[in-house]
Amino acid sequence: MKKSTKRNLILSALCLICALLLIGCGGSAAPAETAAPAAETAAPAESTAPTATLPDENLEPAGEPAPFDIAQDYIDRPLEELVAALGEPVSSEYGPSCLVQGAEDGMHQYEGFFISTLKEGDMETVKDVFKGSYK
Repeated sequence: MKKSTKRNLILSALCLICALLLIGCGGSAAPAETAAPAAETAAPAESTAPTATLPDENLEPAGEPAPFDIAQDYIDRPLEELVAALGEPVSSEYGPSCLVQGAEDGMHQYEGFFISTLKEGDMETVKDVFKGSYK
């Protein structure tokens, strides 16, 4: 194989690798917004038909915050205060703390969310609130 052909193959391979790296690192996974056609941007005609709305599962009755939102107000506060506000969790588990030697990490499941705690001696502090289940 000629020296120039070998060099061209190596340069082509490097260009391909660079292009693939740039494609993999660039932008977000969301599609880019495109301009809407003029026909779609016109104001819709008024309709007398009622519109249906779907209930938002995260909304509580008017004036009452969701338990998840209440729990977030208790981050860095004693667990007993959160339990007084929301009641006992559905389940709780403890294990040795990964961050604090001699302490325990706690996971407490509520309906639709869970909280993590740090228990040091007699004091247990709410550290974070997560939607979903820890199991």
